[in-house]
Amino acid sequence: MTIDIYSLIAYVFNCAVCATIGIIFLLTPYKRDEQGKIGSYCKTRLCLAASALIEGLASLMYAVRIVNEVPHLALDHFTGPLFMYFAICIDMTAIIYLLHGKQPKLRTSILFVSPVLLVWLIHIILFIPDYGFTFSARAYNEFITTTPSLITCYALYTVFIIEFFYILKSVKHQIVRFKEHIDNYCSGTSRSQSRWLIAVVISTVTYYIIDIVSMCISDPTWDSIVLWLLSLIVIVNSIAFIICRNIYWNISPAFDTDKIPLQRAITDDNPYPEAEIQAQVAKVLRYHERGIPYYAISQFEKDDEESTQQPNFSPPPTLSTIS
Repeated sequence: MTIDIYSLIAYVFNCAVCATIGIIFLLTPYKRDEQGKIGSYCKTRLCLAASALIEGLASLMYAVRIVNEVPHLALDHFTGPLFMYFAICIDMTAIIYLLHGKQPKLRTSILFVSPVLLVWLIHIILFIPDYGFTFSARAYNEFITTTPSLITCYALYTVFIIEFFYILKSVKHQIVRFKEHIDNYCSGTSRSQSRWLIAVVISTVTYYIIDIVSMCISDPTWDSIVLWLLSLIVIVNSIAFIICRNIYWNISPAFDTDKIPLQRAITDDNPYPEAEIQAQVAKVLRYHERGIPYYAISQFEKDDEESTQQPNFSPPPTLSTIS
């Protein structure tokens, strides 16, 4: 068996792209807020760095198999989807940060990841009795064709498909909520430029849809072509994310965590006690009728308070007024 040089170049290039982007995003200085906390944009960048490094590690594993003249597409049965799953979970977190969404609770995250971790553990346990702790590429390729391995592969596919559709639904909900929020509190350039953030999210989702399709390709030539396309998407998406930095900071005041957006105050669950909801909604509507964006309410209240505290000086009476 000869080395597939075209596939090797494609995987090495993809590995280099993902590793370079991951390291750049990881080592770029963080921007902190007034309380010294890392901003959500920086958290998004760290998540993108982690997912890029995972994808780069997966490509490195494929490249090593090609160099050792071992069928590399056998990793598409279990290892490739497993690495992709964790990258998707991390990028889902990045999307939530980027669109100012609400992070899931720790319990929800654990329940979401647990099925895949359980299937992964069973997959390893089934490998050890017959092949020991060698974990050689050739031994693993042989194990992939056994019935126990196929059962765990199909179990992984089932969990992956169910959770991926859930992720798509969640991303759609995040985009709709983000657009409604922006439409209520931003206008002009800020409103139009905010769509670039949505474009970055859609590009990320498109990347994984193409990546899932590539897992079903058994022809090395087509697999290499798709991999070049994925590498291009990673580069374009990373550049777009960097360009969107200023756009992100321009619209961030509309998503301050200590304020209630108009739509959520009226239609969604509220973090405030029931007794305070009506007062909060009334205040939001009052300023909204005056055409004041919600994120500017605090400043207008401060100005109103200062104006009421200033003493009123009336002009002294004149002779005309006395007469």
